Formats: sequence, structure tokens, C-alpha cells
Amino acid sequence: MNVIDIGAEIEAFKLDLANDARYAREEEEVIDRFQPIFCPENLDGLRAEDFRAFLRYRDNKHWWGIQRQGSRLTRDMAHLRRALHILLDEARPIQGRLDQLFPKHGPKHIKFLGRAVATPILLVAYPDKYSVYNRKVKVMLEHCGLHPEGRGLTFAQMYVKVNNLLGELARRHEISRFLLDWVSHRVTLQVEKDKRDPSHWTSEMRPEVGLE
Repeated sequence: MNVIDIGAEIEAFKLDLANDARYAREEEEVIDRFQPIFCPENLDGLRAEDFRAFLRYRDNKHWWGIQRQGSRLTRDMAHLRRALHILLDEARPIQGRLDQLFPKHGPKHIKFLGRAVATPILLVAYPDKYSVYNRKVKVMLEHCGLHPEGRGLTFAQMYVKVNNLLGELARRHEISRFLLDWVSHRVTLQVEKDKRDPSHWTSEMRPEVGLE
């Protein structure tokens, strides 16, 4: 497997950012809209329609595919709110919270609440502290030779390692965690479609906005 230079990928994306303000603009719009919704003090008033909006690409501007379980996740809003209180409780270490929601042995706290939904919520709620850890991030880290050894680790333990690693990359390259997450999409395109030329990225960077 050819190892991809993550630093070069981030810097190439930053050059695009200098010429296309939409990424930074959308980051600001998404955080301004959804951060208050996921503020722990506001969770008891969380509405199903607001949560489902966060799962839709046309509203979150960034993640697609996570809307598939929206109706199941919002079927029992009281249960969902309790899970979000656990996830977003900064009085507790993140590893303990994630171990409670995603135990190594036994079912998840909520069947359809996976890492692809939980970690974007963490990012939007606390954009300077938490990163996304989904399939594309895993692909990026693996093909850049950076993914931590995971043998015997719980999801929570792995998340702490990955989050620290991504936080260091964000600091080193002076890029937000939200924008760094776009790099995982670009690297995944290269890996899965074998497109090594950056000129191919732009046309396939974003899905159709109309996706539900």
C-alpha cells in the first residue's frame, strides 16, 4: 500500500480554501445553527425535526448518508435526549461517556446511534475539542500510515487516540477540525477511485445537495 502524505493533502486543501470561501462559510453556518441545539442546557427542548435536519446533508453541509436512521433515532425522543446528555456532558471524561454509549460487550445505548452520527455531534457542539471518527477518517489514517493500533481497544479508547492525533494535525497545519474532516473525504476519493491527481478532486468533492 502506498503511503499518502497527510501533510501534503492538508496543505493542498488549504490552497483550495484560499480560492473558495464556501467551505469556511458553511462551517460557520453549520456551527452557528446546530451548536445551540446541542448545548447541554438546551437538550431537554431538542425537537425531532431539528435533530433530523442535522442528519441531512443539505442542512449540515458536510456529512451525507447519516440521515438514514433519522426516523428510528427520533422515534423515542426522551431516550435520544438522555443519550445526548451522556455524550455531551463535559463534566465527565469523553472515554467514560463513549464507553457508556458504546460498551465493548453488550448492545449500544441506542441501537441506531453509531460513531458516524455521534462524533459529528461532538464536533459541532465542541468544534475546538472533538473530531469526527467515521469510515472516511479511518481510511485516511490507514492510508497515511497514522491509524493507531486497535487490538483489544474499546471504541472509546480508540476515539481518544484518534481525536488526539487529529487535534495535533489541526494545530500543526492551522486548520479547524471541521475543515480537516474534508481532507478525509478527498483522501478517500483517491484511495477508492485511484485518483491521485488533485485536478480530479473538485468535481467529485461534494454530493448532490438534494440528498435526503
